[in-house]
Amino acid sequence: MITNMLSTAHKQGKTGPGRRALISIFALVFVLAFSFAWITSGFAQGETGYVEFVRALGSDETGHSAPAGLAFSPKTKAFYILEAQPQGQALASVSKFDSLAGRLGSTQIAAQVENPANLTALQGRFQTKEFSADSNIPPEERRDAQNWMVGFTHIFRFQEDRHLLRLGYQFDVEDADGRNFKYLGHRALAGAQYTLPWGDTRLRYDFDLHHRNYRHAHALLPVVAPATRERVDTEMTHVVRVEQPLPWKGLCLPDAGDRPCLTLSAEYQAIISRSNLPVFSFNRNVYSLTLAWQY
Repeated sequence: MITNMLSTAHKQGKTGPGRRALISIFALVFVLAFSFAWITSGFAQGETGYVEFVRALGSDETGHSAPAGLAFSPKTKAFYILEAQPQGQALASVSKFDSLAGRLGSTQIAAQVENPANLTALQGRFQTKEFSADSNIPPEERRDAQNWMVGFTHIFRFQEDRHLLRLGYQFDVEDADGRNFKYLGHRALAGAQYTLPWGDTRLRYDFDLHHRNYRHAHALLPVVAPATRERVDTEMTHVVRVEQPLPWKGLCLPDAGDRPCLTLSAEYQAIISRSNLPVFSFNRNVYSLTLAWQY
């Protein structure tokens, strides 16, 4: 049915690249949600408390420099997002600063634990971006900005979170100083985690589709006819990750118990960005090997 709708709209000539991308986002969320609708609480974990660390997002996505964690309290039925901070420092919502850009952000999260098998988190974020050494850049090219984002994530949970399915959607507004970088964005999220029955090896896959409609015609592009076309970008990110808890206990704190404190992770990230202004289209491949110590 979705394919017929897209085909009909294309034949009528009323569906541009931006609308087709939005239809694809909502179709992805709808199909995945419908596919997992049969999941019941009989497959879920018990009600013991836990902390589950998740893949860290880049500071350009969240404004945070440290990995995030999911924490659930069965007594209050509350769900919390944590940031990993050096020992002795308080939790904070301030991102890192470097020589290119600075970001200061604040994130608010509310969550509802419907039952042991389902968890929904609502998220709102405000982020300020400041780029250095831009005094010689044309005004329309300045990227200092404020970004507002609202969204939700739903998690289907199995066997004490050994297996997870994630669906999400986010809407964000980038209000940049330069007109070339003001946009309205839609982001679809999907992911899964499966824990193997031997060695507690975790296999993860995350997919992120970010569609951005820029609000003004680009002042400098296309080169042959500047200021005649609004930029439209569609960026897809695929992340494949394998995590292996290590059995070495020599570095664990005395109160760690049986919980492993060392985890070795291998990750592959593919970013595919396509734009109606070809200069903004690119492919990026990132490989990483990480050894994490949890205390």
